[in-house]
Amino acid sequence: MISGLKFFCLSAFLVVSTSLLAFGELDRLVDDVKNQHAQQLQEDLRLTKFKRAGDAQKTLIDLLKAELEGAGESQLQLLEQFQVANLQIEDLNSQLTRQSSGLNELFPLVIKQARDLSAEFESSLTSGQFGLRKKDLAFARSENIPQLKNIETLWFLTLQEMIGNGRLQQYQADIIDVDGRLVNRKILQVGAFSAVDETGQYLKFNKNAVKLQVLSTQRSAIKEQAQAFFAAPKNQFLVDPLKGKLLLQQSQLPDFQQRLQQGGLVGYVILGLGALGLMIAIWRILYMATVEIRFKKQLRSNTYLAANPLGRVLLAAQNVTVMEKAELLIDQAILQELHKLERGHSLLKLLAAVAPLLGLLGTVTGMIETFQSIKLLGASDPKLMAGGISQALMTTVMGLCVAIPLLFCHSFVSGKAKYMLLLLQQRSLLLLSDYFAADVALENIPQSISSVSGSITPSRQLKQSDVEEIVMENSSEGRSALA
Repeated sequence: MISGLKFFCLSAFLVVSTSLLAFGELDRLVDDVKNQHAQQLQEDLRLTKFKRAGDAQKTLIDLLKAELEGAGESQLQLLEQFQVANLQIEDLNSQLTRQSSGLNELFPLVIKQARDLSAEFESSLTSGQFGLRKKDLAFARSENIPQLKNIETLWFLTLQEMIGNGRLQQYQADIIDVDGRLVNRKILQVGAFSAVDETGQYLKFNKNAVKLQVLSTQRSAIKEQAQAFFAAPKNQFLVDPLKGKLLLQQSQLPDFQQRLQQGGLVGYVILGLGALGLMIAIWRILYMATVEIRFKKQLRSNTYLAANPLGRVLLAAQNVTVMEKAELLIDQAILQELHKLERGHSLLKLLAAVAPLLGLLGTVTGMIETFQSIKLLGASDPKLMAGGISQALMTTVMGLCVAIPLLFCHSFVSGKAKYMLLLLQQRSLLLLSDYFAADVALENIPQSISSVSGSITPSRQLKQSDVEEIVMENSSEGRSALA
């Protein structure tokens, strides 16, 4: 009974399990059917879209084919029109060639003349009054054939430029001053060469501003001359044939002060030595002139004056009776006067010799600076080497300019000193012959010495030539007598 009960329970469990499995498979089957149906719907929808897109592409292809056929027809029409136009162009060119048979050479000349005139206006002074006139000459930059009005315009502008270049005219216009400001001034234009304003400043044409502009720097002498000419055109006036280029170049030249600055430190040393030498030379020249005046006064006087070298030498042995002592005193007095006469001459000669040597020193230092610039920056730009070369040249010029006048001054004062010394020696010789000549000496020495040495009166002046002649003629007799 128990075993039968177990069998029944087991059978019931199996039946229940089988039923549960059957229900699970049915659910999965239903889900699969639903999924397949949804996929089928999506595929149908995609297929419908593809069909619609295909129909649209087909329609577009049909439209493009229709347009292509229309474009082909238009191309044929345009090709026919192009051929017709080419034929018309050839016909027109033939007509132009026949009708302008004599003008083929004229048009290039007109265009060339217009271009040249346009370039001329960019630097012409008349453009400050009439402008660049580029609009009137625009046909020169075009490929079209110049028209009759263009040729007339070219003729008018050429005539206007010729008249402006050949006359002296005054007009009021705005110009650019040195500070870049626009000012209104009266202008005097001398043809196509030069133009000045009422203040005497030269002008140039600025093509960027289309105005006349004052030159940056101008010489004062040129400016004063221009002012005088502006006030009265009959005066002289400087004309620049290069239309301002020469004046611009002249204004850029360094003045005297800038030249001195180019010499550098060596140049200033040379100038200092030159000034010192000049003062010494002036001092000695004035001293020699004073001594010469007093010397001549002594020669005209019967008494010995202590205010001049000759008088002091003669006074040194005036009352001496011993010949040897008189000679010693006279030699001593001459040596003292020699020192006074030659004072400063050695320094003057030294300065004259040192000045060119300093110029050579400046030349060497300038060339060293030039080669240093070449080493550091190369030789591509000459302006970089201009400073050293200017110093080299200017120091040489300064040295020579100082040395040459000093040499002349030294030669002059030295000659004067030698002349004074010669007179002192000759006059002292006459003094000795007058005081200590024995009877034999008086017999041997010609009467000319006695007459000259004993008769110095205001009515007769003893000249150097007279003394030299007497001494040379009687040197042998005088020496033998004095011995």
